[in-house]
Amino acid sequence: MPKKISINFEVNAQESGKRIDVIVSKRHPEFSRMQIKKFIELDFLSIDNQIISKVSEKVSMGSKINLSGLINAEVEDLPEDIEIEIKKETKDFIVINKAPGIVVHPGSGNRSGTILNSLLFNFPELADLPRAGIIHRLDKDTSGLMVIARNEKAYKYLSDQISSRTVKRGYDLIVIGKTLRAGTLDFPIGRHRTVRTKQSVTEKGKEAITKFKVLEFLGFYTYIRAYLETGRTHQIRVHFSHIKHPLVGDKTYGTSQRFAKNTSDDLKDFIIKFPRQALHARELSFIDPSTNETVNFESKIPKDFQSLLDRLKTNENLT
Repeated sequence: MPKKISINFEVNAQESGKRIDVIVSKRHPEFSRMQIKKFIELDFLSIDNQIISKVSEKVSMGSKINLSGLINAEVEDLPEDIEIEIKKETKDFIVINKAPGIVVHPGSGNRSGTILNSLLFNFPELADLPRAGIIHRLDKDTSGLMVIARNEKAYKYLSDQISSRTVKRGYDLIVIGKTLRAGTLDFPIGRHRTVRTKQSVTEKGKEAITKFKVLEFLGFYTYIRAYLETGRTHQIRVHFSHIKHPLVGDKTYGTSQRFAKNTSDDLKDFIIKFPRQALHARELSFIDPSTNETVNFESKIPKDFQSLLDRLKTNENLT
């Protein structure tokens, strides 16, 4: 459904002489300067009842600004009654605990049955936000915490936190082999040069930094807590595969090394049947858009991940 916007205000002394897009975006941070440019192209923005055509238009003190028009909903996907676990719900955000095996965004081959479809059913107002308010995503087979914005102001505020790296995201994972007890993986990541659905470490890629510490050595496997400094696609999976410690069960980045040395046949069979990469978004912290205070969330590891941990702790794997 189209959404009506109507904004009116008078330019003050501090705003006099500044660009119209800068002033409107500061007065109404729910709109980005790119969105304001689009509004100007649609003839939605006027100064003293005169429609303007340039984002660089300067304003004077006392000028009356009007922004009004109908905009289409940002999301066109259909709502679906799909159960999701909600950890926290406020007027500004929702924190969910994503189950493994469910896609976050509709895409090729996954037009329905996604987290986004579920959000539209449970929170119809999210149709007015880009990507239904989803700030960051998890891979289909990764479980754990995600935050979703509930209004335009919160969407911009939380997106800016992702960009400025003030959102803390901690992941539990199990890798093949014994790693260092702690470290920083600083390798740029970009699209794989031949397999376009994969990412890889490449000199032409974007900065990607992952910090980690060992929670427990499990024979020739390692249980790790990792923290994202950046948020590149498949970052943790690519980084640990690059240092020759792919995640257990990773069918994309761990195909050449599926088991550690001295792995028993029974354990190999268990790992083969493990349905996904052993990766869980355990911790999530960010600044609440309303209170400006840091909020912290934690999600216990799911049953399948715990079963894998328990199996790796058996004597036949430990040496």
